[in-house]
Amino acid sequence: MFVIATAGHIDHGKSTLVEALTGIHPDRLKEEKERGMTIDLGFAHFTLPSGREVGVVDVPGHHRFIRNMLAGVGGTGVVMFVVAATESWMPQSQEHLEIVDLLGVERGVIVLSKVDLVEDEWIDMVEEEVRDKVRGTSLEKAPVVRVSAVRGDGLEELVSELDRQIARIPEPEDVGRPRMWIDRAFTIRGTGTVVTGALEGGSLKLEDELELLPSGDLVRVRGLQTYGRRVEAVPAGRRAAVNLAGVDVGDVERGDVLAGPGHIRASERFNVALRTVASLERPVEREATFKLHVGTAERLARVKLLDKETVGPGEEVLAQVEVDRPCAVQWNDRLVLRDPARQATVGGGKVLVAAARRVRGKSHRYPRSERSAVHRVLAGEREEERLDLGLLRARLHAGPAQLIEVEVTEQGWIDRRNLQQVAPFASERLEEAVGELARAGRLRALSTYLVSAPAWSKLKERVESELAAYHAEYPLRSGLPRETLRSSLGVDWRLFDAIVDGLEQEGVLVSEGARVKLAGHEVRFSAEEERLCELIVGALRAAPFAPPDVKEVAGRHGYAADGDELDEIIGALVEQGKLVRVGKELLFAAEAIEEIRRRVVAYLKVNPSIDVAVLRDMLATTRKYAVPLLEYLDQIEVTRRVGDLRVLGPRAVPAGGE
Repeated sequence: MFVIATAGHIDHGKSTLVEALTGIHPDRLKEEKERGMTIDLGFAHFTLPSGREVGVVDVPGHHRFIRNMLAGVGGTGVVMFVVAATESWMPQSQEHLEIVDLLGVERGVIVLSKVDLVEDEWIDMVEEEVRDKVRGTSLEKAPVVRVSAVRGDGLEELVSELDRQIARIPEPEDVGRPRMWIDRAFTIRGTGTVVTGALEGGSLKLEDELELLPSGDLVRVRGLQTYGRRVEAVPAGRRAAVNLAGVDVGDVERGDVLAGPGHIRASERFNVALRTVASLERPVEREATFKLHVGTAERLARVKLLDKETVGPGEEVLAQVEVDRPCAVQWNDRLVLRDPARQATVGGGKVLVAAARRVRGKSHRYPRSERSAVHRVLAGEREEERLDLGLLRARLHAGPAQLIEVEVTEQGWIDRRNLQQVAPFASERLEEAVGELARAGRLRALSTYLVSAPAWSKLKERVESELAAYHAEYPLRSGLPRETLRSSLGVDWRLFDAIVDGLEQEGVLVSEGARVKLAGHEVRFSAEEERLCELIVGALRAAPFAPPDVKEVAGRHGYAADGDELDEIIGALVEQGKLVRVGKELLFAAEAIEEIRRRVVAYLKVNPSIDVAVLRDMLATTRKYAVPLLEYLDQIEVTRRVGDLRVLGPRAVPAGGE
């Protein structure tokens, strides 16, 4: 990002330095100007010799305003770490360094300020001390520049060094998922609500619809500014002021996020990798409460250690964080934990799982109510679900393919629509990763879902078993109803359809309308059943418009008039299209129904309507048959009821005409 943040102890000259570089004094509050002390974030901008325009976020140095400092430094790419040569290293210098290190800010310049007030030998000693203090941190290799903002000493060198540092930062990647942590929200008369922040992950343009998180309110971009200029679009990596329509300023606060609708899920619980500071005074217990800072947000957080009972100074640990209000984090976001009682930084780290399921106890079991669909399907494989710490660690330094594989392995399957929530990379990179994993046989890529190889194997086995059992019990049925199979698997329709399509592509099953069958299954009648079928169909064809009761037909020829076997045979004839069920009781030969349809349509082409009496006389039948026949024609939309009459329906003529 082309954003520079200051850091350092109070009164070490950060704001004065910003003004000397930019011509803009960052202190904007009346109280700040009266007291000569930065309280909240200040903002400025200037153009580097390379032509790059950069924003500057000036942070307060007083320990009472560390929360504001954290909100300002979290989204930066380069830090100007200011140490006054007159005072050298001070308490907030140490705390700010710990925060910069925990946030992983690797590009920076150490500025020795106020060098006009001390002698060179003293400055040499201060520089040596500062070098010693930053050793082993992310600023260990940062260049040191000696500056006097009052006389202008070293300013040109500082600007050149900042330009070099920013040049080494990769261009901000546009992954099509804009996100902006809000650091200010205010109202301008005649304009409305305005929010500011650093934009990442994608661009913004006028009239874009965005989601305000965690509230979920939809807003519209009414106006845009970057570095004081009105623009129509802002690319990733820039600070922006966004005029929003659809929200009052009272409903927005620092720490909220603007994002594309549905791109990010605000969560109250996430799994993280933490590292404590070396200066930690007391060990962190297995469960503790801290203040969490991520992006520009501050939350009260309950932290539960996952792989250790306690953690001491400079140690690493996996943990689950539960916050008091949802937060719009995503994988790899940096965070800092502070002890509010002791006003001290405890540690920090990275988000590994942005929307985590709650774990309980030392065994890290998931509550039964939060069991995922895949583990319901794979019931019996394990009695209780537990968080896999190995898979959690694998997310720490993962790329797109590793992240996808870990998530699919843990969940069993993931919806492709949520892929960027799991792995916030460009869609092209994600598709490449999916292809790589699929070719290696590590997952099954369906049209709408990705399924792990073990879960796919188990699903296939489960579906084959269910279908085989159904065919064995009901050999005369064409297949198992889709809804019955879906309900048995315990998955939603979108996933179920993808599973069926995938298994059909592999030749495991065949999907026919509302039923699913094994690829090799065919309805086969025995010789005796075949003879009964011929008797039934023959009897109905012989009396096409006043068909007899099929059970009576069966009884007259020595077959049981009642029983499941006869029902199964009738059902098979209906599925094969030889018989048509009209209402609950009547069965007609398929040829008879087609003839009735043809006659009714022909009649309505020359007459405005038809009623029960006309149909009865047309077919030389009785009301017993005429009434349900017209109702059936209404049902299949050959006719349409208007009062007691019927007119031509939208499907009077079959596809392809007559």
